[in-house]
Amino acid sequence: MVTARNPAWMVHPREYVPSWVVLVGTVLLTAGSVPSPHTPQEGVLDRYALGDLDPLRLPRALDEVSGLTFDDEGRLWAHDDEEARVYQLDPGSGDVLSSFDVGWSVSGDWEGLAWAEGRLYLVDSDGVLLAFSPPVAGESADYRWIRTGLGRFCEIEGLGYEPARRLLLMGCKTPRQRELGDRVVLLAFSLATMEAEAVARVSTPMEDFGPFGVSDDDFRASAVEVHPHTGTILVASAQDASIIELSADGVPLAARTLGERVLPQLEGLAVAPDGSLILASEAAGRRALLARVPLPPGVGP
Repeated sequence: MVTARNPAWMVHPREYVPSWVVLVGTVLLTAGSVPSPHTPQEGVLDRYALGDLDPLRLPRALDEVSGLTFDDEGRLWAHDDEEARVYQLDPGSGDVLSSFDVGWSVSGDWEGLAWAEGRLYLVDSDGVLLAFSPPVAGESADYRWIRTGLGRFCEIEGLGYEPARRLLLMGCKTPRQRELGDRVVLLAFSLATMEAEAVARVSTPMEDFGPFGVSDDDFRASAVEVHPHTGTILVASAQDASIIELSADGVPLAARTLGERVLPQLEGLAVAPDGSLILASEAAGRRALLARVPLPPGVGP
């Protein structure tokens, strides 16, 4: 049951909110990355012990686990990719602590989850966002439906939040415009203006990752996260179980391949308040998995 306690920023769950901006032409999206207020050039990905993963099995209810995110209270949230149902997980055991439906468990192709400015956001493959707050135990969450218009450029997969710019970052899994091919592309929706950004937040040629051993034939964005201690951007790929790291200006810093035997379908990526890296893999015919990698020594805010 959807409760009637709608804060002012919410609308009735069945109401379709029109887009605040209409984007035209791919030239706007391929013009290059937008500089960030802080631009650290030193990455952190290579300092995580990703070769020593010992994943935990997740409950069967999360066989289709997709996005991961931590809220301001340090709670880990996850979702599956077919219905808008959100789970609170214990990052140490993988146990489900609680769960709730968004509205009436809205059906869709849900591809990413992020916590931003006191709310959770789900994104689907067409760039439609659901904005909501965790409800009282036993109830479902009211939500706001936001059309970003970004799905016309890419099939979206992965959602992260960049607090320095107040942007929700969306991974471009499959370009729908030829000009976006052979690149790592992150599109953005501003929470300051409630409009999609006309210029891609990141648009980096895949060939720039060649020295790191990442191929355009294999890399397809599946998760996005901004590291809270460095401001660098982490992008995961389920197809080849790899993670790349970029500076805040989109400069390649590192790449790691975890191996499909360890995480057969890497769909979720989040950084815990203590800096630990949390990774999730869909079942892919086996069992869904959750892995925690501690913060490397000497890394801090």
